[in-house]
Amino acid sequence: MADALTHIVSARLTGGWQADPRARFFFYAGTLLPDILTKGMIYGMLSSAHATVPTHSIAGLLLYCALFAFIVEEGFRRTAFTALYAGSILHLAIDLTKDSVGRSGDALFFPFWNEVVELEWYWPEDGIWFLPVNLAIIVAIEALSRRKRSA
Repeated sequence: MADALTHIVSARLTGGWQADPRARFFFYAGTLLPDILTKGMIYGMLSSAHATVPTHSIAGLLLYCALFAFIVEEGFRRTAFTALYAGSILHLAIDLTKDSVGRSGDALFFPFWNEVVELEWYWPEDGIWFLPVNLAIIVAIEALSRRKRSA
């Protein structure tokens, strides 16, 4: 929950510039896509953790986002793909800062390079401490957005 909320806040802070609400939706969805794919493969399809490596790699997400862009009409496909992929890359950037404590990590350049890349700025459980801050940021952004719309 804390990790998902962190990704939602990062999307809300960086994705508000998109005028088209559909593009904004796909950007927000893109920030959650890598974790949704991973959890879906592990729990829904009972895949091994090794099968989920492409869900957190630059090349793998390029293919997944291209695939998911086909769910929209042809005229919007490029925008949907770009927004999904940009959101997914933002997700990878946020995950890059986390320390996986040697348990996993992201092979960002898979299949070309299988080494895990991490900056190790914070521990995974530190996301719990970000919850109040993230909630405050979301409330503040929503309040400002509603005030701006009503004015």
